[in-house]
Amino acid sequence: MKNKLYVILIIFLSYINLYPAKVYKAVRIKGIDTPEKRDQREEIKALAYKAQEELEKLLMSGEKITLYNLGRDKYFRLLASVRVGNIDVSKYMIDKGLAKKYDGGRKQW
Repeated sequence: MKNKLYVILIIFLSYINLYPAKVYKAVRIKGIDTPEKRDQREEIKALAYKAQEELEKLLMSGEKITLYNLGRDKYFRLLASVRVGNIDVSKYMIDKGLAKKYDGGRKQW
């Protein structure tokens, strides 16, 4: 019997958590950096909450969630490109102004 993956929680805006059977795993979304909720600037905090809402809405839409281009980042965290239905999550969040492109270098917020 194949394990099914279910999205159960978003801890950080650029992470999703997966729950196959009894295994819990955070996955960093490849190619984006999102604003931090703990930022001192109120406008960045507000944007962080808006980004979280939008990402939760997309992931919980009921569409098939596909992880591909799996790898590890420089801190050895699990990294993957994510697609919800036909929507590339990184591109979607960037196009909405809720994330910036990120390649592992300096953060832009």
